Amino acid sequence: MVELHPGAVHKARGEMGQRRLKSDLRDLAAMVELMARGTDRASRWEDGPIAIQAVWSAHRRRKVRARVTVGMQLQSQLDLVFPGLGDCFKDVIRAKGGHTILRYCPDPVRIQRMGPEGLRAYVGHRGVRMARSKAALIVATAQRALLLPEAERRARRRVLIADLAVYDKICAEIDRAETELAAVIDDTPARVLTSLPGVGIPRASAYGAGLGDPWRFASAATAWRYSGLVPVEYQSAGRQRPGMRISREGSVPLREAILELGKGLSDHHREFRAYKRQKIAAGKKKTVAAVAVAHRAHRLAFAMIRTQTLFNDDQWVQSTVGGSVTATGGDRNDVTHPPPITMPAAG
Repeated sequence: MVELHPGAVHKARGEMGQRRLKSDLRDLAAMVELMARGTDRASRWEDGPIAIQAVWSAHRRRKVRARVTVGMQLQSQLDLVFPGLGDCFKDVIRAKGGHTILRYCPDPVRIQRMGPEGLRAYVGHRGVRMARSKAALIVATAQRALLLPEAERRARRRVLIADLAVYDKICAEIDRAETELAAVIDDTPARVLTSLPGVGIPRASAYGAGLGDPWRFASAATAWRYSGLVPVEYQSAGRQRPGMRISREGSVPLREAILELGKGLSDHHREFRAYKRQKIAAGKKKTVAAVAVAHRAHRLAFAMIRTQTLFNDDQWVQSTVGGSVTATGGDRNDVTHPPPITMPAAG
């Protein structure tokens, strides 16, 4: 069994003069052409822990996206039902006090009647401790809130509570997925990634699932290109167009997992954090700097998985001192200096 990139099939069909004539038979002809050129990739399907990891990682990724969507709907409803309550908490939905008010009493009129001490007692009966200053702030916000007509406000409260129930169910599914991932990760190559700073079971599992069988890639550079994070290259008549963005033609799960890996390391490891700041100080956009950090994180993670070696902080810092600049002056960890593309041997 082999894998063929859909974009490559589309391009091959265009080379055959059938770019806008898509059918199953024409796609098959394009696939045969690609396989004859030797541009296919051998596929090794796993029927074990890696497959289970991929299933639950995908389930978690979908539910995280759904949680973001429902959370935005909750915020918009809350701004109409109880204006200003969201400003009383860093994250009103995830904060225990804010979540309790949303679930049981998203009514500024009732909150105003309770007063600070009454509000503290109300949430206290539901297992939440609230500081007096926080309760006073919420009551003052309720007093200043501009209210909708009662009938509309009552209907929107019901919608808000219904959306919160959906949100809680999604969160429960995310917790379930993380439990399943924790149960299987020790049987997968991605287990060594949990030794990285800022990389827990969800991030390690997402990278492991996106990578699949790590031995199907010849190198970290091959896996990097497979993720679609390589910059688009356009060259004609000896001139190269600068400022091209990443191609985004590749595996979306692997691309997202690599970026998350870079985010975790830049947030929790001093060297990765300094590297990101160095890129921004050099004039790179934050998004470009994030991709550069992700490139470095990917190379480290790929090597750890292939060798099944735990992260050694001292060894990593020593390897990056004075050894990250190539003879041509380009930073080999920078996405703007990707490794050369290796073509398969003829025949």
